[in-house]
Amino acid sequence: MSLSNETLCAEYQLVTAEKSLNGQNYVCYGIRLICAGTEVTVEDLSLDREEVEELVALCNRLELSPVHFRDVIEDFLAGK
Repeated sequence: MSLSNETLCAEYQLVTAEKSLNGQNYVCYGIRLICAGTEVTVEDLSLDREEVEELVALCNRLELSPVHFRDVIEDFLAGK
């Protein structure tokens, strides 16, 4: 996704997905970025819904620029 440094209106949402691994089903949570008619979804960030809800709320509250989305995801995963 190519985005300029202009101020863009970005919205972050919680994403829920059902997955299967080695025959075991589980529910995982991720985040979706919606900006300028484009959606980017990262599924399977965590099994902890509350943890991802906090991340989504923080991104929305701080009005996180889409150019930093990848960095925030990497930092979130590194902290696990």
